Amino acid sequence: MPANRSWMKAHRRSAEFRSGVDEFVAVATNHVNADGLARCPCMRCLNVNFHTPATIRVHLFLSGIQPSYNPWYFHGETFSQPAVELPENDEEEMADVLADMLRGDPGFDESANTTDSFNEPPINDNNKLMTCLRRWRLSYIQVAKNQPSMHW
Repeated sequence: MPANRSWMKAHRRSAEFRSGVDEFVAVATNHVNADGLARCPCMRCLNVNFHTPATIRVHLFLSGIQPSYNPWYFHGETFSQPAVELPENDEEEMADVLADMLRGDPGFDESANTTDSFNEPPINDNNKLMTCLRRWRLSYIQVAKNQPSMHW
């Protein structure tokens, strides 16, 4: 596979573009389907349409190649992802970081610094949200009892 892809952005009448198209068509010829067709990366086909390598060559000269088509995935190249090492984040370490950020804020409880407390419902019955939900449920039940059912 040619490493230099600068021809893809060169003018279509330049010698650089011509030699790049010739190299690409040689690669595409090696990656045809059972009918002898390959995906066409021209600006009109965008790797959706299949054509013969000769037609692909004509399309590339007429409309140019899709400049973002790199790597040539449909023509035998694979995506090479750089090896990235991600740090391991322990839940305890994350909880410590959050505790450090929230320390001093009103309502912050140092003793509730466990990840288990996130999965449990709130303990405080005077919680505004729980009180609001109870009132909403009661008002909904009262309205539902007083509404006659609709019969068609």
